[in-house]
Amino acid sequence: MDKKLLIKLKEMLVAEEGSYNHMYCDTTGNVTIGVGHLIANAEEAVKLPFRFGNRRANDLEIKEEYMRIRQLGKNYSNYKANWYGRYTNLYLEDEDITKIFEVDITRIVKSLIYQLKSKKDIDFNKQPNEVKLALLDMAYNLGVNGLISKFPRFMKAIKEEDYELAARESRRIGVPDRRNKAVKDLLLQA
Repeated sequence: MDKKLLIKLKEMLVAEEGSYNHMYCDTTGNVTIGVGHLIANAEEAVKLPFRFGNRRANDLEIKEEYMRIRQLGKNYSNYKANWYGRYTNLYLEDEDITKIFEVDITRIVKSLIYQLKSKKDIDFNKQPNEVKLALLDMAYNLGVNGLISKFPRFMKAIKEEDYELAARESRRIGVPDRRNKAVKDLLLQA
């Protein structure tokens, strides 16, 4: 994927998702860190290089903090990510957040390219850059499978290169209006 496009994608996602060095719960109650990186369970959290002060956090500290944040998310699901900071002791260094983010983007790009071709006969690489950005934003937010399975009319419009229809079908529930508008605008520019 083009480097300029990748930089634009990163800017878009950081602007929409934010970037947090502590665990928090997203709008659906999932424990998350960095730029919307899902931490599926405590065992996944232990794999991340959490710090406690000047030292590496141990497995027990990480698991306890994961469980505390997960429980808070069940009780306080409408709070913003920075609200959780007062309940955390562990953090990731900025360079670790950047590495995780780059791995997530690489994984999503590869998965999107493969699944669009194999399931929908859509060649991602032949799409206009605006469409690529819209697809990647939606895939980052919904997951590639979520995008493909939950938006059949959108996917059909992309396949038919009807980007005006795709723009109308791109609205996601539970996503801020500004983010939906940004994706719609990208598709209308294609």
